[in-house]
Amino acid sequence: MTRLARSTVLVLLTLIGLALVWLFREPILLFLLAVALAASLRPLIDRLQHRVSPGISVAIVYLMLGLGIVAMLFLAIGPLYGDVQDLLNHLATTYERVAAQWPESPLEFQRTVANVLPKPDLLYKALSGQTDVPVFQGVASLASGVGSLLGKGITILILSLYWSVDHVRFERLWLTTMPLATRGRVRRVWRDLEEGVGTLLRNTFAQVVLSGAILWIGYLVLGVPYAALLAVLGGIVQLIPWLSVVLAPLLVLMFGLVTDPKAAVLGAVYALVVSLVFEFRIQPRYFPRLRTSPLLLLIVALVLAMEFGLAGLIFAPAVTVAVGVLWLHLVEPQRKEVPAVPATIADLTASREQLQEILDGAPGTAEVVNLVNRVDGLIASAEELARPADQAR
Repeated sequence: MTRLARSTVLVLLTLIGLALVWLFREPILLFLLAVALAASLRPLIDRLQHRVSPGISVAIVYLMLGLGIVAMLFLAIGPLYGDVQDLLNHLATTYERVAAQWPESPLEFQRTVANVLPKPDLLYKALSGQTDVPVFQGVASLASGVGSLLGKGITILILSLYWSVDHVRFERLWLTTMPLATRGRVRRVWRDLEEGVGTLLRNTFAQVVLSGAILWIGYLVLGVPYAALLAVLGGIVQLIPWLSVVLAPLLVLMFGLVTDPKAAVLGAVYALVVSLVFEFRIQPRYFPRLRTSPLLLLIVALVLAMEFGLAGLIFAPAVTVAVGVLWLHLVEPQRKEVPAVPATIADLTASREQLQEILDGAPGTAEVVNLVNRVDGLIASAEELARPADQAR
């Protein structure tokens, strides 16, 4: 095959690969999120493996995660439902008052808006499904979207469980498709990617839950209306880089100025203080960010926001971490701390004896024992190959 033909085949295979990735982008995204979730839980699993077996440690961690999610939903669903009901009732009352008073208002702007708004009876019929007004279609679409999101979350949890159980086997399987000389480097890049994205996901989740709980308690003490709803939204906006300091107070002002202006202002000040404390005190100390370029994060956030909207802003830090890890390995393909390669069989035997001492102190798994036995076989083969050379000398 000529050089031109090889280049043509390579380009075609690359285009086909990109087309397949775009075609199956949703399953691929779910798989990547599952891998990130498994990577974020791996430190906890590794700590438990010193006391129990690997399978039991995985079961304990995922059971704790599931119980934690169920507990948070159990605590939040009741207050959230009440806040949403109160908000809808308040919006309905306000809408009826606007529809009744604004047509007779002396202000031309209010009269113009009142003439454009639909009648309250028509709006209620649309929301109850008694007419085919597009508003009902939007509500039905929202409910369908929530159900789809819940199903995807369960899928991610199940996939991450499978990956946590057999991630070593899966990694070894796809590494066998690569040349032997590059497997070590690819494994290091993959492990660093998992560690970076997993740490970011773990810290972000803890920060969202903690900030939401602190906001909820403060809103209840200050008497801020819709405390549970605003606390959940305030925790979620922590996912958005830079804008969380502005969005959390703004949400309180938007929801509370109409019902209780004084409590809304106090709540906004409280949300601003909490966001600043998290940004400059709690986060650097307890949830440190990985070393990434702020300019790179800004560029990635702008590109993803233009393409995917709010979801792009949320995923921008993880993408930035992944790009930073890949760039580090491209710029520094070889790590500075490279273990010295033994020059003689005696050095190999001494290193093997040190490894045996470590295993005697902390017995490894069956897989580690199998690898050690293979090392013994390789050392024996090396001794047999070196013996004729020594005799010839």
